[in-house]
Amino acid sequence: MIELLEAVEFWHWWAFGVALIVLELIMPSTVLLWPGLAAAVVGVILLIFEDLGWRYQLLLFAVLSVVCLAVGRRYMLARHKPEEESTLNRRAEQHTGREFALEEPIHNGRGQIKLDGVIWKLKGPDLEAGSRVKVSGSDGVVLVVEAV
Repeated sequence: MIELLEAVEFWHWWAFGVALIVLELIMPSTVLLWPGLAAAVVGVILLIFEDLGWRYQLLLFAVLSVVCLAVGRRYMLARHKPEEESTLNRRAEQHTGREFALEEPIHNGRGQIKLDGVIWKLKGPDLEAGSRVKVSGSDGVVLVVEAV
């Protein structure tokens, strides 16, 4: 086993790095990317310092893997900006702030309207047809409206 470790050359590290990066492509998690880069760097260092012992190569790989992981995580977190809360699957909330004229009156606090081809139930003050209303929020799939 020690003879195999002593026979490691720079291109072995590069092949190991490529293998780790290919695994990263297969199961994306950005965990194997950093040791893959560390293996490539160890290969470059071994190309420059040909007589570097296998123990130092493994130690260098371990240290570089941790450093690459820490720096990579910090870089990824700095690049990732928290997005505003999406309303993608909460369609009623997408209408908040919109204004429109009632096609049918609101009686006893309940009514309905057709918006963008979808019929929505309304909750709000009693108003006559033609009145302008603004969506102030939602209660589940019911639009809460107020007079404008």
